Amino acid sequence: MGKLKVLCFALLLPATTAQADIPAMMTKIVNLRSDLESSNRELESELKTRQAELDLWLQKRLELEGSLQKETLRKLQLDEKVKRLASRVRVESKSDPKAHAALLQWLSQAESWVKSSLPFRRGPRGEVVQSLRERAERRLESPEVLSSELWQFYESEMKLALDNEYRIVEVEDVGKAEVARLGLYTLFAKATDGTIKQAVFEKGAWSMKMVEDKSEAERLLQNLKAKREQGLYAIPTAQPIYETQEQL
Repeated sequence: MGKLKVLCFALLLPATTAQADIPAMMTKIVNLRSDLESSNRELESELKTRQAELDLWLQKRLELEGSLQKETLRKLQLDEKVKRLASRVRVESKSDPKAHAALLQWLSQAESWVKSSLPFRRGPRGEVVQSLRERAERRLESPEVLSSELWQFYESEMKLALDNEYRIVEVEDVGKAEVARLGLYTLFAKATDGTIKQAVFEKGAWSMKMVEDKSEAERLLQNLKAKREQGLYAIPTAQPIYETQEQL
């Protein structure tokens, strides 16, 4: 009987020990589940971050591919333009030398015209002709093309001759001034110190002469400034004008 009791105690002892470990095991399982959920959240966050980076790089790749396509198309266009220009240069290099000589002569006349014309923005106007001369000397363009642009320059000069304007601009022998220009006939320039000079063409050259009676010149400046270009005006003169005609 005693042996039976000992055996029962031995059999019941592991069960009792197992029952005692159940709370610890449950706690460990809960902790493991919590760690697993935390790891899952971290994994999901990392996957979202990686996916966002991947989407960004994919977008950049698409942009680069689009830019590459544009540059490829641009290169094809430039190659085609180079071919056309090379072909034109070959053709125009055989152009009539008499036409080229005539163009240079016309450009010289245009330069002389600007130098002898009303002293109004002669620098920028002369730069247009100078640019045409440089292009003509390179002989990469036909005399016909450059002659067409030279005619456009003369058209702009004729437009200057036909209109009046008010402008603040640098004037030869005056400096920065308010200017009332009357075609290419004359102009009045009011300097920063209040003095007014008139462009006068006498003895074959232009010069800036002091205007003694400034009232009419002031009125002209104010009317052109206010864009009142219609009306009857008395044009003041600085000095007797011996020659007032120009040939365009």
